[in-house]
This record gives sequence, C-alpha cells and structure tokens, in this order.
Amino acid sequence: MRPGGKPHPIDEVIIDGDQVRLGDEVLTAHLTPGHSDGCTSWELTVTDKGQDYKVVIICSVGVNPYYQLWNNLDRPDIVNKYQTSYATLRALAADIPLGSHPSMYKLEEKYPLIGKRVNPFIDPEGFLYEIAINEQAMNLRLEEQRLAALQSE
Repeated sequence: MRPGGKPHPIDEVIIDGDQVRLGDEVLTAHLTPGHSDGCTSWELTVTDKGQDYKVVIICSVGVNPYYQLWNNLDRPDIVNKYQTSYATLRALAADIPLGSHPSMYKLEEKYPLIGKRVNPFIDPEGFLYEIAINEQAMNLRLEEQRLAALQSE
C-alpha cells in the first residue's frame, strides 16, 4: 500500500468476526462487501445513562450510479455479496446506526436534538431503513440492467 506515494505497511489483517481494541472500546469487524470487496462494518457497545446500546458503523452498501450489477464479468458474485451484506447488517439489529457518510444516519437532523429529548441517535428503525433503501435501490438497478440486457439480445 502506498497512499500518497508513501509506504504504509500492513501490520495486521483483520477478518470477519475479529475484534480490535481501541483503549477501553472493543470493536467487532463484520465483512459487508458490495461497494468494495473489503468493506467492513464495525459493531461496539456503548453505555448511556446506565443503558447499553449496540452501535453499528455501516460500511457503505449502496450501489454507485452506473455500476454494473447484471453480468459483471469482473465481479460475478457482486449481487450475492450485496445480498449477504444486507442480511448480515439486519442480523446485527443496531440500536445506534452510524456510517461512512453523515446522511446514512441523518446526522444533520439528529445533531440539533442532542440534549433536547431522548438521545436522537438511538434509532433502530433508522438502521433498518438505511439497509432497506440500499437493498431496494440495488434490486431496482439489477432488474433495470437485466431487462436492458434482454432487450439488446
């Protein structure tokens, strides 16, 4: 790896289910490929006012515009990887979703509410919604590409 032209040696390879310790926090890795093959979501537990909550930091499982899903010769298993990632994330049943993009967990809406009501980041429904909209978009794009391929035959 040479980001920025500088060597960055890899000192450890993390695989699905591995745990990483950052101070007192323990994060569990969950492989959630799709957007990229190494995409990893992270799970940890936080305590707020004596209550434990499961936090999941979602690696992007969205499909970029114009990305080829149907008959992708470079990544023939890409659709299966996305589907497996959606199932993995749903099974985690997060109380607090976070993500690589603030819009994934509605940061702009939630931040102003801090201290004005119950912790606005506690949002298990929002977690499931984020997964559902990405899965629906992937399925729609896949079907669109499948139909286009049939029409061009």
